[in-house]
Amino acid sequence: MSLVKNYSSVRETVGIAILLAFGVSAVTSPSHGQVPGQFPKGNWEATSVAASGRTAVPKNPKDLLLAAARVNGLEGPGIKPWHIVVRYENFDRLGDTIENGTYEEWWIAPNQYRISYSAPSFTQTEYGTPSGVYRVGDPSWPGVLQTQIRDEFVRPMFRELDLQFARAEKLHRHPKVHLRCLDLRPVPPKDPHIRQVTPERNMAKFCFEPGSLILRGGRGSVTRGTFGEQIYYDRILQFQDRYVAGEVHVARADRPFLKLQLEKLEAIEQSDPAILTPPADAMRIDDKPISPDASVLQFDYFLHREFHKVDPPLMPMYTQGVTGPQLTPPPPPCAPRDYVAFTVKGEFSLKFTITREGRVTAVSSTGGTRKYREAQEDEVKRHVYRPFLLRGEPVEVEVTRTHPYLEDASPPAPLGGWCPNGQ
Repeated sequence: MSLVKNYSSVRETVGIAILLAFGVSAVTSPSHGQVPGQFPKGNWEATSVAASGRTAVPKNPKDLLLAAARVNGLEGPGIKPWHIVVRYENFDRLGDTIENGTYEEWWIAPNQYRISYSAPSFTQTEYGTPSGVYRVGDPSWPGVLQTQIRDEFVRPMFRELDLQFARAEKLHRHPKVHLRCLDLRPVPPKDPHIRQVTPERNMAKFCFEPGSLILRGGRGSVTRGTFGEQIYYDRILQFQDRYVAGEVHVARADRPFLKLQLEKLEAIEQSDPAILTPPADAMRIDDKPISPDASVLQFDYFLHREFHKVDPPLMPMYTQGVTGPQLTPPPPPCAPRDYVAFTVKGEFSLKFTITREGRVTAVSSTGGTRKYREAQEDEVKRHVYRPFLLRGEPVEVEVTRTHPYLEDASPPAPLGGWCPNGQ
């Protein structure tokens, strides 16, 4: 069954607009026993899913997700050393190519690896060794782009698989394509006075081949800082009893963002010490405070925003013609606002620490008004993150976020104040 025949006539594919704007034609949802699409040129030591047959799929949604996370990607217990090469193309909002690049990794163990990114905007090689982590090239931490490129092959379900603060909905057949999908719905607050409604389009989604644990599609949760992404995994192959995509398409806001092509995936029988040994001019990075890109922490590690307990709302009614104490009359009507003008008043900086357990501590800020600082500090204290791992171990990280501080420069508000947006 063809998923996409004509880009201009299709507004939603795999139930989540995954192939939209990529111009992928004649892409077929493979049945078991068939090779899913044409393999790209390259060194293919792995086998296709043709020999995998049907897999026992847990009926419980939570068990299904946990089982799928163990067999999709190249991370987890039992995995043997591997070497991967991926070429990627990054697009702007108009669909034009921003840049092409390469991601390559030799992985022996969590504390023994070599990761390389090569592109016009970012070139870096990181060496993980039993004695420390070293880098050559760009000294900064990899950004969201580099992090996602690696995630889609090594741990494709890591970012959205949250079973502590979200619950898996029942597996259902998608009405348009031959896939089985389930959503992750955030767990509602325990406080009955807080009402949280999450639209379906904002929930994370995983789609699988029917009767198997093969991941074929995904959607990022908007509320978790993943931009409402739509992801399609094609040309699936089997490697060490794991499923890995030969090609990945990522869209944001129904526009192409990334095209990832697997060039090589092979087992490492005997590692070459020269490949894994950092050069003499490599800089060690784990002997100082760990400060990853704040956007990556929000994108890949943010889990949950805790709610503060509040008192039940008071709903007094205004009455007329009643003797005795009177309630305050309703405020005058608000006035519609055509525009909002802001002016930059310096820079706001927020600093905090994420512990090994993923909790936020040591929060401080500069810039802005006291009320603004207190609000920003209170907000970040509610955030819960996954532990940040370095060489396979959770570490404490220091985060700094900065942005211009803006003040409202609009005319003074009328007596009834400005109406909320849309009124």
